[in-house]
Amino acid sequence: MRQQGIYVIEGDATHDAILYDAGVERAWGLIVCSGEDSINLFVVLSARAIKPDLFIIARSIEGVNEAKMRLAGANRVISPYQIGGRHMAIWPSGRTSPIFLKL
Repeated sequence: MRQQGIYVIEGDATHDAILYDAGVERAWGLIVCSGEDSINLFVVLSARAIKPDLFIIARSIEGVNEAKMRLAGANRVISPYQIGGRHMAIWPSGRTSPIFLKL
């Protein structure tokens, strides 16, 4: 991505220093989408502590963790498996119009 001129920070986002390096204290929003809910939860909690008015969208793999993400400070929680499951469930209905999701 660096070759394309996109700014990249490599590191563990569960460490506050990495969040500061990325400029989270100046950001208006953050998307948290690691492959593990425990990591996402920790990053949401850390980012919320650094900047209380930050708009945070978090990925939740396990649906049962959505409430915890919100309690930690996520404004919106996205569960890709639930979205995919809903899409698959309506596909046989013949509905061909695009599906719009409220985030």
